[in-house]
Amino acid sequence: MLTLFGAPGEGFFAAYWDGDAPADWPRREALFQLYPLLNHLLLFGGAYRSGVERALSRVEAG
Repeated sequence: MLTLFGAPGEGFFAAYWDGDAPADWPRREALFQLYPLLNHLLLFGGAYRSGVERALSRVEAG
């Protein structure tokens, strides 16, 4: 969820990964974000639909 509504600086990720991120990270990140996005869609409405669709596209593309 760290990158769901914004993102820390590149220095954070350099320290977090201590090297390169896993090759499948974009797909996994989208999968991790899908549940909170679906929850926001349910609670707050259609403004979150495009985020859900983008996350699903990234999961399917992986």
